[in-house]
Amino acid sequence: MVVLLLLVAACVPAGDIEGAVVPSPSVVEDAADAVDGTLAQPELISTPCAMDALSSEAATPDPGLLEGVGCGVVVVPERRQDPSGPVVELAWVRLSVTTPREEGPFGDPLVVLADGPGDAMTVELLAWATSPLRADREVVLLDARGAGRSFPSLDCGIPPAPGALPLDLVQDCRRELLDLGIDLDAHRTRTMAADLVDVTASLGLERYHLLGIGHGARVALTTLRDRPEGLQSLVLDSPLPPEVDAYGERPANAQAALNRLFDECAQTPACADTFGELREPTDQLVRDLDRPSSGVDVEPGVSGTDLVRAVVAAMRGADGPAAIPAALSLAAEDPAAAMARLQDAAVGGATVPDSPFAEGLLLSSDCADELPLAGDGPDMDGLGPVGLAVAEDVTAVRTACGIWDVAPAGAEAGNPIARDVPTLVLTGEFDPLSPPAWGAAVAARMPRGQVVQVDGAGHRVHDVDNCTIAIVAEFLRRPTRPMNDACATDRVVDFELG
Repeated sequence: MVVLLLLVAACVPAGDIEGAVVPSPSVVEDAADAVDGTLAQPELISTPCAMDALSSEAATPDPGLLEGVGCGVVVVPERRQDPSGPVVELAWVRLSVTTPREEGPFGDPLVVLADGPGDAMTVELLAWATSPLRADREVVLLDARGAGRSFPSLDCGIPPAPGALPLDLVQDCRRELLDLGIDLDAHRTRTMAADLVDVTASLGLERYHLLGIGHGARVALTTLRDRPEGLQSLVLDSPLPPEVDAYGERPANAQAALNRLFDECAQTPACADTFGELREPTDQLVRDLDRPSSGVDVEPGVSGTDLVRAVVAAMRGADGPAAIPAALSLAAEDPAAAMARLQDAAVGGATVPDSPFAEGLLLSSDCADELPLAGDGPDMDGLGPVGLAVAEDVTAVRTACGIWDVAPAGAEAGNPIARDVPTLVLTGEFDPLSPPAWGAAVAARMPRGQVVQVDGAGHRVHDVDNCTIAIVAEFLRRPTRPMNDACATDRVVDFELG
């Protein structure tokens, strides 16, 4: 089956997440419930915060975590050029400063934007409730329109799969959302940036810092370009710059990231002694899994492409890179067990909610902002089996976007963005989605930009450990000072050997 690879699927924050605090269900069912006629300005609605367990097995979070937490939505037009038309709700969670008030002064608030497009931010409240970044400033978690607890949702409820979305479900998803009256063209990066400005204004944030992860970093850059008023600094974690051909470069980026990981294993005596040379055996394994007659005992549904998807997903997790050599060694004997091990590594062993990802938002945004500005297809030069497996899925994105049928963004959507605002760019050494070179290029364009490469890490690194959290905290306190990044550049991978 031809599939769309969701390489920017939901990412679980570092640590063991057992539950989430999220806003209560939607308080606005349609435009008539929110406004009478024209929506003259964004409308702030506070809602009760509710404790939601992520699964029946998850422990119920301590209700005390709600102390100092506010929840709600900001209501804005679905299309700003039509203020009398349908509206959308933008879900937010606001966490107060944890340090006693008499111990101020405190810094400007930090607004956090999720990866994706399609990931939720408010479901991470338990991780942020105890974050050191709350010690001296408020933190606001914002779900993009269509994602998380924002309403209406563009999550079609497709059951999670190993990184793949069948094209027949893309058709079903589109039909379902159109039947609900949702304008698929109203969900793209520039609109998300405008939403962010409306939310910060509605919450009374005259000055604030932005932390954007992956596509959230692109929304942050777009905000810097379009509406920089009040923006004090940017933290761009694993950024997706607007000028890159993200899909065209993705196969080569994924292959290069895995090769860097193999080199790290070869330079680590315990890993090298246990697993030996990994590059050629992995290439051959991918070929063999795609040819059952080769003699490899293949479980139904496990192919070379499936294995590559699982490896790429695992490289995004905080502990994923450490698990990959052992999983690939296991795959030669038991592909299904290896897949399970990689999938566990991708989420750090945490319990995650069913289908937390808004597939429709990914399609609306990327089919408008990314694919129209890309080349004719992925660059196939020099690709081995791993890169070719990724390219197979990237090619299918064009088919999916043909089904989704949204208007392309203008050429200006692909222009580089640079402004004189203090900017910290964080990159992961083994990031298969946003290579370190992209982050370095973004930082180089900023007059007050600096970049920190977090060694031994994959995609999403601001909270990979206490070191990276401390780097972000210090930057937010003193954005113009050079960062002491020794703890990030000295990190090594503690490879799993069993």
